[in-house]
This record gives sequence, structure tokens and C-alpha cells, in this order.
Amino acid sequence: MEPITFYRFINQWEIKIPAFQRDYVQSRPSAKKKLRGLLEAMKKALDERKPLVLDYVYGEEDGDAFVPIDGQQRLTTLYLLHLYAFRDKEADWKDHFDYEVGPYSQKALRAIRNGLATFKTDDKLLPHLLNDPRMETVYLDDDSVLSFLEALSLIDEVFRDVKDLAERLQADDCPIVFFFLSSDGLGNRHDLYIKMNARGKLLNQFENFKATLFRYDFVQQKDKELIDIDYYDFLYSLFSEKLSPEERVKQTDALFRYLLVDFAFRLDKTQRDDTSNDGLELAEQPFRRLIALFDLWLKLKKEDEEYFQKHFLSNRFLNLPELKSEGEKTKNYLPLTTLYAFSQFAIKSQDIDIQAFKKFARIMWNLIPNSNIDKPERFASALDSIDLFPNEMYEDAAKWMAENENGLRFFNEKQQREESCKAKLILKDSAYEAAFIQAEEDPYFLGQTAFALALSPNGGHQHFTKDFSNVQSLLEFRKDDNDDILLHRALMVFGFYGMTNGRHRNFYFEGGNRYFDYRRLLTDEGDDFETFKLLYCRLDFDRPLSEQLEALVNGDEYLQRRCNNARQEAFRILLIKRPCLWKFMNCNTYDDVGDSYRILEKKYLSGRYAEPFTLALAHHLGSEVSYHYGQGNKETETYWKTDNGQKVTYQFQDENDSGSFYLDGKRLEINDCDEMAEELRQLK
Repeated sequence: MEPITFYRFINQWEIKIPAFQRDYVQSRPSAKKKLRGLLEAMKKALDERKPLVLDYVYGEEDGDAFVPIDGQQRLTTLYLLHLYAFRDKEADWKDHFDYEVGPYSQKALRAIRNGLATFKTDDKLLPHLLNDPRMETVYLDDDSVLSFLEALSLIDEVFRDVKDLAERLQADDCPIVFFFLSSDGLGNRHDLYIKMNARGKLLNQFENFKATLFRYDFVQQKDKELIDIDYYDFLYSLFSEKLSPEERVKQTDALFRYLLVDFAFRLDKTQRDDTSNDGLELAEQPFRRLIALFDLWLKLKKEDEEYFQKHFLSNRFLNLPELKSEGEKTKNYLPLTTLYAFSQFAIKSQDIDIQAFKKFARIMWNLIPNSNIDKPERFASALDSIDLFPNEMYEDAAKWMAENENGLRFFNEKQQREESCKAKLILKDSAYEAAFIQAEEDPYFLGQTAFALALSPNGGHQHFTKDFSNVQSLLEFRKDDNDDILLHRALMVFGFYGMTNGRHRNFYFEGGNRYFDYRRLLTDEGDDFETFKLLYCRLDFDRPLSEQLEALVNGDEYLQRRCNNARQEAFRILLIKRPCLWKFMNCNTYDDVGDSYRILEKKYLSGRYAEPFTLALAHHLGSEVSYHYGQGNKETETYWKTDNGQKVTYQFQDENDSGSFYLDGKRLEINDCDEMAEELRQLK
């Protein structure tokens, strides 16, 4: 396909801009800056005689006429530029531009042609055109007409000093060209019309961006054809046919631009730390990476349609919910890292093996979300690590992981050990692979499923599937607040657990950043998981879970599993027996200072003002009695006071926060776990 100049094109075709097209929009403030940039690029191309390719123009042939489907804005700008350049010359082609958009555009163009014929460069163009007797005031109510005038005013500013403009534009070697494609060769004419027309109406910014992309020297003609036809149609087909054609085009353009900007631009090594999209220059290597990625996707869709439909639009490939509207940069580095890993697979593979890719993809879906990639520098480190992946990872990722427990830089070592363990099992028994794949599809666990192996060591893939399903049932059970507290209390029967959180400690809960959730408890490689395992082994998942958990917290089994010191043990017993304590804690936060334990109402509240024993006794005064929290001497005393005047006081006696309770002046010594257990039995 040969590029063509506008001068040659309009001498061969009569251009008909139909009424259904949108207005010419160059008078809008958002468009004027881009138009000026385009005009200056044209002037530079003419001065330096370097090619400037203005993308593709699509359309339908209608006898000797050409009806554009996509490219109306560019054709109109080129027509106005040629009218300006040939303003004092007679030419038949000036009438080969039939513009039917808006009520007065065609009449206004005749007036403009008349006004340009008498224009002298020492005049001001815009007043001259407005004063022409054929330019009626009513024409200015037409948005397209206003844009014609604004565009001509900018053209005059940029090209006023170019004396031989007409000669340059009509020359056979004019560097300003575009590609012309008839819709007759582009598949279904109706579908193409809908897509291109909708794109032009809704997201002209995308076309402007793509025009900028196509000016890079390394973007070859084949690349342009693939982007405009094969790749675009591929992305368009991803979105539901239930959407309107306009909405599908809007989604497609946004996704395409995301891939070109946040993927191809952002993954250039020289710009990984950049936090904006402005001023980025695209290098050839990341562009080729994007082309390789598209080729991988197209082959995957062709060879395994079921796998493609199941995974492609999920968060595993593109993470569409995380993609922002056009022009915004996503703050989530995980989908970008995944895209980079997949593109590296496509580049490194001599001939893309889809089965090898599926093994590679499964491991990446487990490693990437479980590694800390939340800042530009960590994002760059993740990409550097992927660059260093050995070729064996692309040939058979499972086999390589089985032989290398921690062979990848940067990525989470615990997850690498898990992947290595699972890979070894798959090599011994292929039935494990399907079991792991099914478990890893649960979005809650993000591929961290080794806990199910630890619950039944050497139990085989069927035990793994059963144990994993049981844990899913247990976590589903605890979604109600009261059931969540019941599960916490039952866990406490089998041992004290919790994790460090700055200067405080936390029990596990479903936090917004997933840092404290039950997934952390299940992936713990120490005492916390052992505590969970003891509880798990006591449950019969064919019976109602609530009855079994209630029996545990109301029984005496906790006495068989004591903590190392009396105060911790007393604290544990209170947490088992008093659900009100869990309701009091915000984010399940408590303090662990020496032998002193304090639950915190708020994360940043001092533990002195939320001492657990005091709260428990306040509840003992009467669960139906409202009470409020008070403070005595800041350094020595805190208390709870009921509305009926009863008062519970806990005095701190020394810097280690040891102390005693006073209930209405009566001292209660509760510093021994056996005494605490006896007290609680009496309270029941």
C-alpha cells in the first residue's frame, strides 16, 4: 500500500463528508493546542523534507466519490490548508469537498473560498473572511463553521511566511501523506462503519494519540495495519455485544491507549520511575514488546478459546477494573508487571507454545500478586528480575521451579518455595495440577494454597482438594460479625496468636489492604498456623460449624493449653469467654507490653485507657446496664463507670503496669490464670 498526498487524493476523488458525521471540532480549546502542534509538524516536515504520515483514512467508494468513515477531521484540516495555499489560484478540486455536517457548513465553505481569493498577507485573515459579503452572520451559529475559521486562523499563523506552500503541497514528493483504505477490503462494512464512526464521535483524543504514535520511524507499515485492523478488532471483540456500539468503541479505545501508554511507554527502562504520561518518548524495544504481546494473545485465542474466554478479561490478564479512563495512569503496578512477564515470554519463545505459556502464566499469577510491588522503584526491580529469568522458565516453568526453590530475584521467597513444592508434586502426580489450578482460581487466596497441603501432609491431591474446600467453608461461615468473633474465640482455645503491627499487635481481620486477613494466618509458617491446624482437626465439616465452635468456647479445653505467663493466660481466657471484648476492639488491636496486655478501642488509643480486665468487669456489672468510659489519674488509674453509679477501677502500681482491680472499693486480685478461670466459672 502506497501513501498518498492530499493534493493527489482530492484530484482523484470527490470527498463527501456526510451529515451523520460529527462537527469539525478544532475551535474547541482542548483541540486548538493539538491542531497547532499538527500544523507545526506539517511545516517542519515540509521544511526538512522528512515524511509525516497522518495515519489511515477509511471510507466507502460511491462512484467517483469517497465517503470517509474514519479520518474526517484530518481530511477537513488538509482541505483547509490547501484552500489557504492555493487561495489565489483557480482549481477544479476546490469544489470536490462536499461538507454536509451542520446547517450552513457547505455555504460557509463557498464564502471562505471567495474570501481567500481576495486575501493579502498584509491583512488579518479572520476579519477579512468575516467581512466577506457572502459570509452571513447566521453561519456562525454552526460549530463546524466556527472551527473552519479558527483552523484557518492557525494555518495563517503557522504558514504565513511560507511563500511556495502551494508548490510544496502539490509536488510528487510532498512529505505530508496518509494511507487510504476502502472498507470494501476490511470485512463487514456495517461493523466497521459503526466502530469507526463511534470512535470518531466519542474519542477523537485516541485518534490524535495514535497519529503521534505512527510518526515514530520504527513503527512499520505492517505494524500500522495490524494496530488499525487486527489488534483493534481483537480488543473490540472482547467487550460484550450487549453494550452499545459507541460504548464498546469507548472501552476499546481506552484499553488500547492504556496498553500503548501505560504499558509500551511505561515499560521503557529509562522511564519506569516516571509518574506522569506527559513528555514520554517511546522507544522501539517496548513497542516491539507490545506487538509480541498482541501476537501471543491472538494465538492463545485461536488455539485455546475456552481458556482464553475464561481468563483473559479477568484480573489475571488485564485487570480491567483497575484500568482508568483515557489519559489517567493506573496506580496498580500488578497488571503492568503481569503484562511485562507475558510479553517477555512472547519475545523469548522462538515459536509460542501455548501449553508452555499456560504453565508460565499460572506461576506468574501466583508470584506477582504476592510480592510487594507498590512503588516505582519496586516496580522497576520486578521488571529487572523478569529480564533475568532463565530461558528454561519459558520452556517449562514448572520443571524449572521444581529444581530451583528460590532462584528468582525480588519475588516473594515464601511464594517461590510454595511454587517449587507444588511443581515437584505435579511432576510426581499430574493429577495435582488440576487440583492446584482449581484452588488458585479462588480470588481471596491469590494463589497461596500450600496451607491445604500442610493440613494433610502426604494425603494426595484428593485430600488437598477436600481440605481447601473445608477452609473455604470456614471462611465463608465467618463473614457474619458474630460468627467471626466466634471463630476468633475458638482459635484462642488452642493457643494465643497474633501478629506485630508497629507498636501494637493484631489479631487477624479483613483489612482493606489484606495485610491482616485470614490469608496471613493460613500462610504463617509458625505457631499461628499450628493453632489454626489444631482447631481445624477438631471440626467435622459435615456438621453445623456454629454448634461445634460454641461447644469449644463454652468448654474447659482451654485449660489444657496454657500460655507461658499468668497475665497472658488470664487475657486469653477473657478473650475466649467474653465476646464483648472483640466487639470493643477496632481492627482487633491490642498492646503487648512485657506481661501486660491491653485491648485498644482505636488503633492509636493508649492502652492505659482500655485495659481488658476493667472492661470485662464493667460488662459483668450488667450487660443491660449502659456504661461509659472514664479516666482517673492519667498515670495511675483508669476506670469504667456505670450509669447507676457503680464504679470499677484498675490502679497501675508501677512502671511495669502491674496492678489490682477495685470493684466499688473492694480489691480483687486477678493475676493468676487459675484464679481467673475460677472467677469466670463463678461469673457464668
